[in-house]
Amino acid sequence: ETLGVAAVASAGCGKTFIFTRVGPRRWAQGELWPQFDLVFAAPLRYRNVREAKCLSDLLCLGDVGIESEAERIVICDYVRKHPERVCLILDGLDETLLANCSGFVQRVIKGNTLKGIRLIITSRPSPDIFSLAEKRQFARRIEIIGFRKEDVDAYIR
Repeated sequence: ETLGVAAVASAGCGKTFIFTRVGPRRWAQGELWPQFDLVFAAPLRYRNVREAKCLSDLLCLGDVGIESEAERIVICDYVRKHPERVCLILDGLDETLLANCSGFVQRVIKGNTLKGIRLIITSRPSPDIFSLAEKRQFARRIEIIGFRKEDVDAYIR
């Protein structure tokens, strides 16, 4: 079973920044998510990510960019053997319709493939995200309220 989190927030609240920049960077530095051996983000705003036909496609596209086929094979094999140690972040479900995603991406989102991975999906409030949440596709649904201007300034410093 794919365990997932739906992170929902209005535009400009920092979903993409937190989940595709800060989270993976802090994980790589050993400061966050120690339960994972692999964390990678795939922005759904990129057409080639939405059209990925397999995990290897996702690994060479978007922000992941692993160009070596040999490395992708090793990573895909690891994901198959240890899915519970992998976190996949699909950023921006609201930037496309679920129906516009490839069958592979839809199966990942619905939990029908890559079983056992931990999935984080970010989205603005949208019919797709609410429909998925109603069908209990996510272990948790969180809402990001955002920062006040003075909090943003303090956070960036």
